[in-house]
Amino acid sequence: MTTPAPPPRIHAILAREAPLAVVFRRGPSKQVQMLTWDLESNKITQGQWLKHRAYTEGADLTPDGRYLIYNAATHDPNLGTAQSYVAISKPPFFTALALYPTPDLDEGGAMFLDNHRFWVGATRAVPGGEDLLKEHGLKRVPAFPQDMQGLSPVDTPWMRRDGWALVDQREEQEFGRLAARVWVWEKPVSDGWLLQRTLTRGLCLRRAGPNGNWVWLSHELHHPESAIPLETEWADAWRGDVIFSRDGCLLRKTPDHPERVVADLTANRFEAVNAPYEGLSRMDRVAPQERSDTQWHPLDSETL
Repeated sequence: MTTPAPPPRIHAILAREAPLAVVFRRGPSKQVQMLTWDLESNKITQGQWLKHRAYTEGADLTPDGRYLIYNAATHDPNLGTAQSYVAISKPPFFTALALYPTPDLDEGGAMFLDNHRFWVGATRAVPGGEDLLKEHGLKRVPAFPQDMQGLSPVDTPWMRRDGWALVDQREEQEFGRLAARVWVWEKPVSDGWLLQRTLTRGLCLRRAGPNGNWVWLSHELHHPESAIPLETEWADAWRGDVIFSRDGCLLRKTPDHPERVVADLTANRFEAVNAPYEGLSRMDRVAPQERSDTQWHPLDSETL
């Protein structure tokens, strides 16, 4: 009997000044598709696929949603500077306007400060990216703003910027002296309802989470008189609604009404898609006679 494939995992980030979410659909593990979700019309726009591991929890958008910064990795030592990287692109496409190699993923932090300025922790950059960014009106700042430093390793500054408040930190001792550490955030939804996000980091063999994960997220809708589990690893609040994912679907819910499915992404399959804009040239990795039309286009490891 064949075991059915697990549903794709879905994560999304919201533009702060536009009715737009950028959606990442992951599955299989090293294939991720980017899509955009118009939160007013519920229109879903299919985008580009990437055959790398995208660490979407640390991705960020400009407030107007026009540009994306994301961290990804091939985990292939034969690819040198392409093994892991931070890139800037235009959703829903991964093709890079700028590329910052990050031999250590911990070096890959990045964040937009506004529609034009960004910070990235990587110390190197692939030549040519700064010129493309300048054409698009984007500028890298030299240091991370001190007033946005996190309060703990998981109190990321973009979460606080986007309306989340860290309300609890605790240690679980159910299965031993220290079974897990737990962090809880809350974000207002409407009329006394709060969206609660819990991150659990298991620290003993008996405290693994769903699918054997050692770090996982869960979400609940909270009201003074009730709580509604959402059964999802990703959820956010937008104009009185909660938007979230489950079993490969995008959903939304007003606290006092039933949830409704916006789109089912389960059947999506890899397709090579070219970005409608010029990407970063990889002139340092190709022969001189081929340099005029070679673009950095991170669709799969075979092209790198």
